[in-house]
Amino acid sequence: MSGGVLLMDVGNSRLKWRLAHQAAGVLRGVSSHDTTPAATMAKLKEAWQGLPRPRQAWVANVAGAALQAQLEDLIRELWGLTPRFVEAEAGCCGVRGLYRQPRRLGVDRWLAMIAAFAQVEGHCLVVDCGSAVTLDLIDDQGRQRDCVILPGFTGMRRCLLEKTRLAEQDGRPRLAEDTRQAMTRGARLAIAAAVAEMRRDWRASLEGEVALLVTGGDWRELDQGRSGPAQVRPELVLDGLEIVASAKGG
Repeated sequence: MSGGVLLMDVGNSRLKWRLAHQAAGVLRGVSSHDTTPAATMAKLKEAWQGLPRPRQAWVANVAGAALQAQLEDLIRELWGLTPRFVEAEAGCCGVRGLYRQPRRLGVDRWLAMIAAFAQVEGHCLVVDCGSAVTLDLIDDQGRQRDCVILPGFTGMRRCLLEKTRLAEQDGRPRLAEDTRQAMTRGARLAIAAAVAEMRRDWRASLEGEVALLVTGGDWRELDQGRSGPAQVRPELVLDGLEIVASAKGG
C-alpha cells in the first residue's frame, strides 16, 4: 500500500525525515551522519525497513554529493522511487530570496523561510541553530530583506578549545569545567546579541513587530532572555519542504 510523501532534511550533521501516512499517522526520525555515507545509509535502511511505501520522496540536502548519491540509491532499493532533490529558487510559494544567485542560498534556509512566511504571515526573523547559526529576515510581503551567518554554538566552543590550551595542561585537566562554561556563555551571548540587534533594527525599519522563529538542533542554546521570546519550530525545514512539494505536485 502506498503511503504519503517522505520528506528529508539532510543537514551537515543530521538527517531528519517525516512521513505522513493515512493509516500509520505521522512517522518521523533523526539520524546523525558524522561517520561515513555508507554507515549513515545502514542506519537509515534499518529505520526505514518497516515503513509503509511512500508514493513520493522529497529531499533538501546540504551535505554534499556523496551522501546524496547513496541516499538516492537507498530509496530506489527500498521502494523503487526516484527522489526529488529541491534547490533554492529566486521565488517560490510567496517568498523571494535576496541572493543574486539563488542556488548559493542553502536550500535549508530557503525552505525555512517559506515555512516561516506561511506560518506567521508577517515580518519574521528565522534563526537556524545548526553547524552554523543563520539569521534570515523576511518581511510581510515574503521578501528576504537581510541575512547573517555566524559560527554555530558547538563550532565556537570547539574553535576556542583547539586554538588555546586552556582546557588541558601537563596532561591533566585544569580549570576545564570553568573554561568550557565561560566559552559556552560567550557563544550564547554573542549569538543572542546578534539576534536581538538584527530584530531591533528591522523592527524600527519595517515599523512593525518582527516574529522570532527558531529551529535547528541547537535551538535550546539560544538565550531567549536576551534575544527575545521565540516560537520554536524544530521541523521548520521539513514544513517548508512539504509546502514546496505540494506546490510542485507532491
